[in-house]
Amino acid sequence: MSGHLDRTHEAATEALREARTPRQPLALLAAYRANGEIAAAQGQHDEAIGHLARALDLATACAAPYERAVTLLDLAEAQLANGAP
Repeated sequence: MSGHLDRTHEAATEALREARTPRQPLALLAAYRANGEIAAAQGQHDEAIGHLARALDLATACAAPYERAVTLLDLAEAQLANGAP
């Protein structure tokens, strides 16, 4: 399973690079959320929270309510896993 996560992480990192130039906010949102989910699955909760917070900012700025809701759920799970009350 670790090998799959590693390959998925590489693809999600590449997605971030590709979405930055030219800047594509919705693609960035998806890439940040994917990176956050992967980091959470790998137990890297601080990194997951950072990616998911960026995704949430973009979802809010883009007025994307579904993406915002999904990202909020992922962020809450990462924060709980990191020991937040």
